[in-house]
Amino acid sequence: MTVVPVLLTCDIHTHMTGSDPVREDLIETRRILRELGVRCTFFFPARSAEELRDQVKALRGEGHEIGCHGLTHDPSENYSRLPPDVQRMFLRQATERLAAVLGEPPVSFRAPVFKVSGETIRALEDLGYRADVSVTAQRLGVFGSDIYDLKPLFAPRRP
Repeated sequence: MTVVPVLLTCDIHTHMTGSDPVREDLIETRRILRELGVRCTFFFPARSAEELRDQVKALRGEGHEIGCHGLTHDPSENYSRLPPDVQRMFLRQATERLAAVLGEPPVSFRAPVFKVSGETIRALEDLGYRADVSVTAQRLGVFGSDIYDLKPLFAPRRP
């Protein structure tokens, strides 16, 4: 039997519904993950992590990783199109704000709408990130991404 690595992740957004429904969903998600004995990486925009500080701390206390999902997750936060200086400013602010909530800087990143550029990767590296999981292999981005970009369908599955 071949062993296949699995990375369980959740993207957390409060910009569309507000923080209360997301808080309720996180409480239930934490319960399910505890029952299963599974850990997950939760990607928060800095603003959402600040709004859900109690849940971020609870997730960390239960052994889950908190990653950066941008600054606000505003639709204009598309790192494949933003000028390099704006990307660096947003990423620096997001990292600093998340570090203030976490007590240490995050080391994993997933871009809003899964879009990055070479400049994004260089900025993340300069900020001390160890992983970018913005491009998800074999995912067709029908909702919230570019439906005409078929490259992820042919990306390798293994790290």
